[in-house]
Amino acid sequence: MMAQRLWVVLLVLVACAGASEPREYEESGGSGGNVDDEPSDNGGGGGAEKPASPDKNDARDAVVASDGAQDASTSTDRDGSRVAEDFDWHGIIGTGQSLSVGAEGAPPILTSQPYANLKLALDPSVQGPPFDATNPMLSVVSLVEPIRPLARAYPGFYPHNIYGESPHTAMANQMSAMAAAAGKGDFVSVHTVVGEAGQGIKALSKDAVFKDRVGAAYAASLFEVKAFTRLANAKGKRYGVTAIVLTHGETDWTNPTYEQALLKLWRDYNADLPAITGQTAKIPVVLTQQQGLPTNLSTRPLSTLVMWRLCQQHPGDFICVGPKYQYSYASDRLHLTNAQYDRLGEKYGQVIFKVAALHESWKPLQPETVTQQDNMIRANFFVPVPPLAWDTDISPPHQTVLVEWRNGRGFEVEDGQGRVQIVSATFGGHVR
Repeated sequence: MMAQRLWVVLLVLVACAGASEPREYEESGGSGGNVDDEPSDNGGGGGAEKPASPDKNDARDAVVASDGAQDASTSTDRDGSRVAEDFDWHGIIGTGQSLSVGAEGAPPILTSQPYANLKLALDPSVQGPPFDATNPMLSVVSLVEPIRPLARAYPGFYPHNIYGESPHTAMANQMSAMAAAAGKGDFVSVHTVVGEAGQGIKALSKDAVFKDRVGAAYAASLFEVKAFTRLANAKGKRYGVTAIVLTHGETDWTNPTYEQALLKLWRDYNADLPAITGQTAKIPVVLTQQQGLPTNLSTRPLSTLVMWRLCQQHPGDFICVGPKYQYSYASDRLHLTNAQYDRLGEKYGQVIFKVAALHESWKPLQPETVTQQDNMIRANFFVPVPPLAWDTDISPPHQTVLVEWRNGRGFEVEDGQGRVQIVSATFGGHVR
């Protein structure tokens, strides 16, 4: 039986204010929480179930002045490399699994478009691979939910891959609202949603073979990019892909090759997309760490750590927006509700706008340093939008499962012998 060991955890949360450093590309937050065994211990955050508002949400606090932002079509890093391009139409490719396509997110909420954001309208003849981007019946229409008619079968392949409210309309509206608040006029984004519910990274990759209703995602994304490029040129607009949004990880939560697969996906997209659009800047993968698997607290998902590590080792190429445990989940405790997909979309939009339009870098809330002295652990946190607001209304985790961490206020401590009991957790620095 493990001997009891008592620790006092002192967490000092230090906000980093001021302008962000320019992004650096290299070729070379902590992770999201798990779903507990009992509903009362669910790590998901609260929040009113109401439609997202494009001009009233938490990302408004993140609108900052652009210090020396350039008006040219590109911005350069300190080494002279291109770090962002400005387009008339900013392409956003959304890929992933079920949370990328709105599973359990019906009915749709954002059914009207208050800005100029767009999506591709398909001719009924488009039913699956192979795809023809020269089809004269393709057109652009206002971006609203649902992205396309809802799928009637599982698994659903493009274009029959949408199950409810996707994050994309809220994402687009968030970016447009931030552009208006920053005095930058219209920020028009056009959205491609190709995720496949329940599928691992293998089905989303360039090497995927379309079979048994899966494997169309990569081909579908190239199809839409080709179509948008053609349609933009016809209207005298410049289109390019600004970000690849990856909402994924559950199926691959134990996949030992997940990191290599994500790197390959980034490299393949960065080879194939510029060949279509003519853009020159690297295209980042913007991601959130998966939350829903495993469904117990005794096992940690490898995929969340892989995502965070990639963002640390390849800054700018991979951008970690943050975790997803703070959102409210549907009754299956794996998927979000319609309003929570919009909250996720707003967060994606906040970060993409900062990177694409304000030419700033982004890091999520995460520990910067962790030190131990006797029975005390001190963690200094990077806080992207200070001060940190500590929510005292969410039910604390670990009250009936893994009770060694009952007093940890969500934090966990282990050593070589296993779980360590936390006596208390206190906070200092820029916290409210």
